Parts: sequence; C-alpha cells; structure tokens
Amino acid sequence: MGSPLCEFETLNALSLCLFRKEFSENDAWRLRHDFQLDLETGVYQRRQMPIGVFTRAKALAENITPSVGVRAADLLHIAAAIELGAKSFYTLDERRHKPAHAAGLKVNPLPKP
Repeated sequence: MGSPLCEFETLNALSLCLFRKEFSENDAWRLRHDFQLDLETGVYQRRQMPIGVFTRAKALAENITPSVGVRAADLLHIAAAIELGAKSFYTLDERRHKPAHAAGLKVNPLPKP
C-alpha cells in the first residue's frame, strides 16, 4: 500500500533512471506498465495520505533527523507508511533505510552493489 506521494516518486524515479541512462526506453516503458498493472490489480494499493502524516513527519524530524539526517520528503514517506498502518518499509534508497528503521519499521536489507 502506498500514498499518492509514493506513487508519484516511483514514477519520477523511473524517469530519473531513464535520464541517467540506467536502463533503456523499453525497460522504462515495461516498468511503468508493470507498475500500472500493480495499481489496477491491487498489488500496490493506493491510499490517501492521512491528515496525521505531517504531524507525524514533524515529530520524526525532531526525534530522528538530528541523529541520522533525513530529507523532508523521505520523512513524509516514512510518516505516511506509519500512518497507513505499515509494519514494514521497502526501499532501495539508502537515505530512507536508517530513518525508517529508527522510526520502528521493519526494513528490507539493501542489495549488495
């Protein structure tokens, strides 16, 4: 499940990877298509961001950012996950890994380079 912010960031990340030439236009099209199928079939469940997301993000900013350093947009993702009732957080972004864990979420292991 995810918020509109997560959906937007996923699609932007695909475009950014295309810009960086990390994969081909065909790969980008396939990944966008697969993501759209996931939305349509309920694999990825789109949820509205609860009103408490910004309150939670502000609390995380005060409690977590001083010790691990976190960008505001990353805190919004983590706060949205918590407010939506997630117990785990899947990310490939190292910048979100440590703060999500510090916020009490179970986080996937990062792939080895």
